Amino acid sequence: MVWIISSPRSGSSFLCDYIGKYTDKKYNEPFQTHPIETPRLWKFPDVDTIVFKYCENWRSIHVLTNLYPNSIYVHIWRNPNDVVYSMFNPKPDSIPPRNLYGGYEGDDRLRLCMQRWYSNMMHCLSLYNIIPKQYIEIRYEHMELGLELLSKATDLKFNLDELGFKNRNIEPELNWDLNPAAKNLRNLVKKFDGTHLAEWVNKKRPKLLQRVVL
Repeated sequence: MVWIISSPRSGSSFLCDYIGKYTDKKYNEPFQTHPIETPRLWKFPDVDTIVFKYCENWRSIHVLTNLYPNSIYVHIWRNPNDVVYSMFNPKPDSIPPRNLYGGYEGDDRLRLCMQRWYSNMMHCLSLYNIIPKQYIEIRYEHMELGLELLSKATDLKFNLDELGFKNRNIEPELNWDLNPAAKNLRNLVKKFDGTHLAEWVNKKRPKLLQRVVL
């Protein structure tokens, strides 16, 4: 099992669809057949490899690690400015065509988008402390490097020439003062220039990831 986790608008659907080309079965947000609230009841076919994506698979980490001990958890993360901007102003051709917090406008909507990014990032990064040997990061801006790590950790052999990935980051201007906690994490992430964010955060702020209770 390859479980994909992330913040919304971080490239998780693209990643799931790509990995799914190399697995026996793919589940990309299967709300109808595998409700996110009932992971203990999920059933899967008798195949060798499955990729399964919910951004918030971290909510079920204790269930999943018990039921599927030989799993890999792939955290795809992206430039926080672009994640929040994409949540706040979804494009008409976005996949999936999601409009987060559509009932809110202006600063209220932006604040909620920042909170959503912050919460998902904190929980996803915290898995590094819980299951370090099963946790792999893929940075949206350097997707090929992360896929090479995933290939080494599994029997999946990717043809990166078929990735077809284009980086669409635009560095928008956002008022992060609307959410101080998210701003602090965003400023920390922006200083990072590598491929193993959770390890780096743990060295810089060792108590930060310990705060998250799953």
